[in-house]
Amino acid sequence: MESGNNKLGLISAAWDLFTQKGYENTTVKDILDRMKLAKGTFYHYFASKESILNDVTEYVLTKQLSAYQEKLRDEDVGAMGRLYLLFDHLKTWKLNNTIFMRTLLRTVYSEKNLKLRHHLFDKMVTILSPLLADIFEQGVREGVFRIEHPLETAQLVLHMGFTVGSMVAREILAFMDNPGDSPQAERILRLSDCYFDSMEKIIGVDSGALDRASLADLFTIIGVGQQSQAPAPVT
Repeated sequence: MESGNNKLGLISAAWDLFTQKGYENTTVKDILDRMKLAKGTFYHYFASKESILNDVTEYVLTKQLSAYQEKLRDEDVGAMGRLYLLFDHLKTWKLNNTIFMRTLLRTVYSEKNLKLRHHLFDKMVTILSPLLADIFEQGVREGVFRIEHPLETAQLVLHMGFTVGSMVAREILAFMDNPGDSPQAERILRLSDCYFDSMEKIIGVDSGALDRASLADLFTIIGVGQQSQAPAPVT
């Protein structure tokens, strides 16, 4: 492989291995062996295995949003339809990549990875906020959303999601260790409901306009009581 493609190749190999073996069970040597590259090549691009997880997450998110935009080109949908489609696309991807989702939860929300967590979130806001702002601007033109500042509102919604997501992640990790804790599962769904309730108020739509998470989806994503699905390819 040419040197210009080595970084992307390492990211792609890491993605495959993280989803197949899990993050903890994948070594830097595994990634290099997959690519048939020398150790120095890895550390030329990445400081550590945690560092490549950052790039893997950005790579996957960018690819998935590209697929979302491709779907929109084939459909004449309004702003609310685009918002539904975005949430559904992200949810479906999570359901199809449960191993990676659990890897991400356990790694990113480890106490030692606070810096990594904030860095990943900053990247996600950078990638997602223009797309969300575009949906909000369209909704204002259509009279669907009541928003004064679409970009800032998009950033606020994402920052709020990061805070709620951190709370939910702690509950999910505890629930994964004790899957019989029904009240904890219900608390996770209440936190999700609170987020969507708040988002509906912020963008000015009726209560219940946005889809909520289901307990069945939660169980599938965290792998309680069933086998994880094979990872969806990122091509």
